[in-house]
Amino acid sequence: MIKHITTTLVALCAILLMSGCIRKDYPKCEPLKVNLIVGDKNYSNVADIDCEDPVDERLPFNAYIPTLCYILTDAATGEVVESSDLIRPADDGFDHIITFSDELPHGRYDLVVWGGLKSKDAIDFDNNPATVQFHSTKDVTEDIYVGTATVEYGPFQTISNLEMRRTMGKLVIEKVLVGKAQGVTRSTKTFSDIRETADCQLGYLGNRTLTVDNTFAPAENVVTRIILAPSVADNSTRVHVQFFNDDPAAKYPVLTADDVKITIRPNEITALRYEYNPEIEKFDIYVKLHNGWDKIYDLGLE
Repeated sequence: MIKHITTTLVALCAILLMSGCIRKDYPKCEPLKVNLIVGDKNYSNVADIDCEDPVDERLPFNAYIPTLCYILTDAATGEVVESSDLIRPADDGFDHIITFSDELPHGRYDLVVWGGLKSKDAIDFDNNPATVQFHSTKDVTEDIYVGTATVEYGPFQTISNLEMRRTMGKLVIEKVLVGKAQGVTRSTKTFSDIRETADCQLGYLGNRTLTVDNTFAPAENVVTRIILAPSVADNSTRVHVQFFNDDPAAKYPVLTADDVKITIRPNEITALRYEYNPEIEKFDIYVKLHNGWDKIYDLGLE
């Protein structure tokens, strides 16, 4: 009986050695890989915004997310076991694979991947790597994505899929500059009550104000596109727009539009149109809704 048990145990051990991979004895086992997928290529309401064309959804991964950085932590202890600098995916694939160190022990890990960052300064890697700071570079083309998952890594679990989601919204402003507004070549836009941070689960915190300067050639129609952090609440983000002439030393605006309140939502486009009305020497302001442009009569201000 004892001989039979011993023989069975030896046979089981042989099977495990042939079919599995013990990291301690076989350090060159297949490394952990995570396949990143772009979840939000187009904004959810792009079909309703006639001044915006949808992007081709068959482009390479890096056409949507040009940079990446990641943080891998031990799920049990929270210890950071691997992190990256800012990566610029150079391959032409529709997805992007992150391959981790082949020295990584089998186990359970929490992964956070940030995409689209202009600088790693937006992430506090020492204290809170699972949270991003919006508009840290004041670059309003920074379109931040995030993906997070708990991954199991073992002999038969070496690759996982992770979908990247957009964290911010987009504001499109059309300006129709006629009459007194024809000489305008610069504008400043101030946005109040937008979020300051987002965590990897798309939880938003904080309240901040952002001012953006734009210069443009004299024209009757000017379109400005700005990537913005989401609003603190519905109809809470105040938009204050001032227009200046081509004198670079000008301290005072030629025109100031009435303030309006809008809502910026993640992965949605909000569109405004400012049409200068020479008869009243003010801007008529419109918001884009599903069925067209609606003039804003109640500006939503206290």
